[in-house]
Amino acid sequence: MEIPKKPRFLCLHGHGSNAAKLQEHFNNWPDYVLDKMDLVFINGPFSVDDEDELFEWFTLDKSKAGPPQLAKQR
Repeated sequence: MEIPKKPRFLCLHGHGSNAAKLQEHFNNWPDYVLDKMDLVFINGPFSVDDEDELFEWFTLDKSKAGPPQLAKQR
C-alpha cells in the first residue's frame, strides 16, 4: 500500500520578521494536525536590520542589493 504524500505549505512571514519566529507560532498547534502537513519556512530576500535577523519581501530602498529585476516589455 502506498503512503500518501503530505501536502506541503510554504509559510511566509510578515514584514520585519523571520522564518524562525513564524515557525514558533506553529509550536502551539496540535501534533495530530502538524503530522499531516509539511510546512516550509523561508526568510524574505531583504534584510530590515543590520544584524540580518529580520527580513521583508520587497523594498523601495534602491541601495539594497536584491534579486535581478525582470526586463520591462515595450
